[in-house]
Amino acid sequence: MQRQYVEIKNLKQLTGRYYLLTLAAPLVARSVKPGQFVQLKVSAQLDPLLRRPFSIHDWCDAQGNVEILFQVRGKGTRLLADRKQGDYLDMLGPLGNGFSIPRAPGKALLIGGGIGAAPLWGLAKSLHARNWQVTVLLGGAGEQFLVRPEEFSRWGRTIITTDDGSRGISGRVTEALPLVAAQEFDQIYACGPKPMLAAIYDWARITGLPLQVSLDEVMACGMGVCLGCAHPVRKGKETVYAKVCSQGPVFDAREVVWHDQA
Repeated sequence: MQRQYVEIKNLKQLTGRYYLLTLAAPLVARSVKPGQFVQLKVSAQLDPLLRRPFSIHDWCDAQGNVEILFQVRGKGTRLLADRKQGDYLDMLGPLGNGFSIPRAPGKALLIGGGIGAAPLWGLAKSLHARNWQVTVLLGGAGEQFLVRPEEFSRWGRTIITTDDGSRGISGRVTEALPLVAAQEFDQIYACGPKPMLAAIYDWARITGLPLQVSLDEVMACGMGVCLGCAHPVRKGKETVYAKVCSQGPVFDAREVVWHDQA
């Protein structure tokens, strides 16, 4: 983990919902793993006081760039969207544990809902580079909530769903699961709203396929000190609380306490 002041090389709005932020961050680009995140101080002022966590969307070691894909949801992300090229941001990262990729190439299914698909871009890119066959289920409330739907196909087959039917299959992303043959995949990865992840876990448990999930929790410190992001997980027969920021955000779905399992 490194603390550094990074320069904004580019900031552009992809849709009415999402922004792509490119940072000159060679120390992070050199060591990042898919699924890790950074903590950004979005303003030079004391308000807001706390850093904001952002999944690492993409990176390029050769150029020393790191990309963050984010959605404007509150004051912090609004301030970040208003920053300019050439501005500097105080950043901590890379943080957390990322996705685990088995050594032997196989077939992977990636499932992303809304902005939750942001870290799956770097994962799909890494899998593709390691000769994995990639299928992506990409969902959103509507077309404007889809993350780079045209571009994800460069890494493999892409299936799109929207809740309102504005693009692709009408319905939630989990409703497209019967369209994919479960036995074809060696590994499943998912990131998105917790109800979506719970439904995917139920499906994966029936099929017996390994599932890694990236949990989205409110974080303050991002380093496992404040305990604000604790989530129940199973360790043997006991239920304990794991710190999502430092022990996650990626977990084996079998360890996570879902529904009324606590």
